[in-house]
Amino acid sequence: MGTERPAGRGAGPRLLDLGCGRNKRAGAVGVDRSLASDADVVADLDRVPYPFADDSFDDIVMDNVLEHLGDVPAVLAEVHRIGRPGARLRILVPYFRLPYAAIDPTHRHLFTAQSLSYFDAGHPLYRRYGYTTADFEVRSVRFDSPPAAGVGGWWRAWLGRFATRHPVFYEYRLGHLLPVDGLTFDLRVRKDGAGAAP
Repeated sequence: MGTERPAGRGAGPRLLDLGCGRNKRAGAVGVDRSLASDADVVADLDRVPYPFADDSFDDIVMDNVLEHLGDVPAVLAEVHRIGRPGARLRILVPYFRLPYAAIDPTHRHLFTAQSLSYFDAGHPLYRRYGYTTADFEVRSVRFDSPPAAGVGGWWRAWLGRFATRHPVFYEYRLGHLLPVDGLTFDLRVRKDGAGAAP
């Protein structure tokens, strides 16, 4: 595991960057298993529990990390444990139809816009399957398609906006023809029915 260096403890909201690699967010406590990373805490995110107390963080980011981990329900249960009630969780993953999502041999999971609904107690998928008791409010799901350089790059930004506004139509009718690059999930930690942002 590893020990945490104090990073702004008591100086306002605490940010945790899980799987930070060499691009740790400013002001964050970074966690990564690589000694060559910018991590403050060296730990394998596939091994729980993480070396943090309950209710430690206000803001947690997982940027292109979750698709590499083995047990998504166990990881999100652990993130739920260390997030404070109402904490924000941002998860960025490749979109399942993007060839890169399947090309990378270290990717263990693929994600659609509904994948994290299994972790929202207000969604029928959570109640039906019960994979976890961890509860996150899914605040938004954004389809990301950064504009490409050169002429015609504008259409990729338009595609991301269109897919975000019409996710069901996009996923069932257009996604196989015009895949976006990724998804950004914005979730809030709910504990004992509390913690969702107004």
